[in-house]
Amino acid sequence: MGGCSVKVIVVTSDGYRHLMPEFAERFNRFWGSDQDVDVLCYKVPLVLPVNFNVVSLGKRPANQDWTTGLIPYFEKQVSDHFVLMMDDYMLTEAVNVNAIEQILCMSHYFVFDKFDLTQDRARFEHEYTTLPFIVQSWSGSRYRTSLQPAI
Repeated sequence: MGGCSVKVIVVTSDGYRHLMPEFAERFNRFWGSDQDVDVLCYKVPLVLPVNFNVVSLGKRPANQDWTTGLIPYFEKQVSDHFVLMMDDYMLTEAVNVNAIEQILCMSHYFVFDKFDLTQDRARFEHEYTTLPFIVQSWSGSRYRTSLQPAI
C-alpha cells in the first residue's frame, strides 16, 4: 500500500503468558503467518512461531506496574501505524488485512484508537469506510478509546 506498513504489537503479562501459544496459532490462521508480531512481556512466553518476536520489557517493577515497561518500547518506535492487541484478543475468523492497512494508512486519519469487536460504536455518530469498519465521529464523544489501548 504505497510504502505504508502496519506493525502488529501484542502485550502480555506474566499471569496471561500461557495464552500466547493459542493467540499465535489463531493469529497465524486468521491474519497470516507472513505478518511479524512483536510480543511485549516481562517473562518470556512459551514457544511461539518464528513470526512472533519476543521483546523483553526487562525486570517487572516491584510495585506491579506492568505498563511502565511499555514506555521505552513505544518511545523507540518509528512506525507511524500499528495495531495494538492484548493477549486475550483471540481472532475467530479471517481478517481482511488489506482493509485494515487501507484504513490505518489513510493520510487524513492520524488517530485510530480502537478496534471494537462489538457493534457498540455503530450506535453513535460514525461513517462507514470499508465494511465492516467504521470511523467514529469524535465531536461530542465522551469516550475516544477503551482503557486497554489507552495505557
